[in-house]
Amino acid sequence: MPSTTHFTHLKTDAIVLRKRMLPSQDALFSLFTRDQGKVVAYARGVKKVTSRRLAHLQTGNYIEVILQVRADQAYIAQTSLYSGFSQLKAAPMALDALYRGLFCIDRLIPEGQSEEALFDHALRMASQLSLPQATHQTLLYDFLETLLTKLGYRDQQTSKAYLYQTIEELTNEKLPVGII
Repeated sequence: MPSTTHFTHLKTDAIVLRKRMLPSQDALFSLFTRDQGKVVAYARGVKKVTSRRLAHLQTGNYIEVILQVRADQAYIAQTSLYSGFSQLKAAPMALDALYRGLFCIDRLIPEGQSEEALFDHALRMASQLSLPQATHQTLLYDFLETLLTKLGYRDQQTSKAYLYQTIEELTNEKLPVGII
């Protein structure tokens, strides 16, 4: 009897948190989705010259993605770009703040836990970082404070140094500094 493979399709908005290129033509992406929270998904053939998805799947991009889910593994089927935050990516301080925020989301939010309010907050932070008068470090600090509070890791305001120390203890990694 032939085996049947069942796919579930999910169309959602996502922020690309991280990409890991694999030795093959494939890559593994961490996405922060509006509906499913953090999702780790494969993109098959994304490194081929003919693939249009790789341009959409740059870290920090806001995209619409169609995921195929089979046997608890997600695969990126299609993407379309909402925003690449090109103004933000042209400003090194803003880009550094964005990448630190994305690092924290990737390391602190468990897979499959819907965090729609945090998703909206992350989009607001990226949009505000794009503004010329943005205070990058303040926006990052406010975002990280909200992230830790919503995830239940803190309930009071503290200094920036203590906030960063808390993140480093939770992730068991140093918070990236001067990524650019």
